Amino acid sequence: MTTSRAPHLSCTPKPSHSRVDGHDLMFSPSPPNRPQENRLHSGIALMTPADVHYGRAPTITSARSTVLDHAYDRHPQRFVRHAPVPPQLADTTWINRPPDDTDHTQETAH
Repeated sequence: MTTSRAPHLSCTPKPSHSRVDGHDLMFSPSPPNRPQENRLHSGIALMTPADVHYGRAPTITSARSTVLDHAYDRHPQRFVRHAPVPPQLADTTWINRPPDDTDHTQETAH
C-alpha cells in the first residue's frame, strides 16, 4: 500500500491488534513505522531523513523529475511560468548556522 502524496513511502498493513499488559500491539513482519520516518521535510527537499541518510535522495529526485516532465509534456497549459522542477536537496544544512566571520579552526595548546 502506498500513500498518494508520497508514493515512495510504503506502509505495511497491520492485520490485527491485541492488548497485552495494557499496551496495544500491532502484529506485523516489519518494524513499526515511526512518525519521523514517514514525514516529508521541506528543508530537505520534501524527503524523509531516512531517504537522505541512506542515499535514496538522487533516485527520488530523478523519479519526481520524470513524473513532472511527463505532466508538462501532456499538459503544458497547466504550467504558466515554466516547466516544473522537483525541489533540490541543499548542499549544506544547519540547525544553528555560525556567523560568517567566525574562525572554525581550533588551536591546540601544547
